[in-house]
Amino acid sequence: MKRLILISIFLFPSFLLSQGFDWQVSSRHPYEITDKYIGAVGSLSYGYHTGNFPFLESDIVCCNYEEGDGLGVQFGLAGEFWYEHDLAFSASVLYTRVNSNFITETSVVKKTDPDLPGFNWTTAYESDISLGFISLDMAVKKRIYDKLNLKAGIDLNFNISTSESHKNLVVSPKNIPFSDGTFEKELANGRIGEVSKFILGVSIGASYDIDFGIERYGEISFLTNYTTNSYVTNNNWQNLQTKIVLKAYLGIR
Repeated sequence: MKRLILISIFLFPSFLLSQGFDWQVSSRHPYEITDKYIGAVGSLSYGYHTGNFPFLESDIVCCNYEEGDGLGVQFGLAGEFWYEHDLAFSASVLYTRVNSNFITETSVVKKTDPDLPGFNWTTAYESDISLGFISLDMAVKKRIYDKLNLKAGIDLNFNISTSESHKNLVVSPKNIPFSDGTFEKELANGRIGEVSKFILGVSIGASYDIDFGIERYGEISFLTNYTTNSYVTNNNWQNLQTKIVLKAYLGIR
């Protein structure tokens, strides 16, 4: 009985420090694992964009965009520190790409014959906008069951690039073209307003750790992320994202 108690006393701290992974190599040769890890991260997101900001052509406001959607990607380096066996802090340096598509319709009364009554002629403005950022993501996760965690964090995003393409297309009646005879035209002079240089995001969700062997593990996260400030200055443009994030970690000492 005394032997069993002594074995339990010596083994319990080793299991306690294992972050919930089965990394105890041998009861005769206890392995003290590290609490510091470094690795790679990648993510894919779907964003629902909302707001109210103008689209301009040659500095003339053509319409306002209120909602859109698009995919986003991230990749970079990540680090994680286990403060307790069930509590960890992480930080990532990432390249972030946010893609968005906006479309809105406008109608005017048009006449094809002065002797005939006018009719509603509807066209659409459509914009594809891509924003590039260098991002610093910081998060905390709390283990709630086995390898399942609750996770929350913030991300600091610094804009480094913006690309835009815009077009105007006929919606209805489809057989009534623009004055140049086309039904779709690129708007080379189109643009949105000034893009914000800094975006703050907040996220919450859950993650699951996957044991890859001694001092190696992966993490899969499902997160909801929201931008607290606007992508454009002086107007509103927010992004609510659903993200899946994959990470792979290797212990360091």
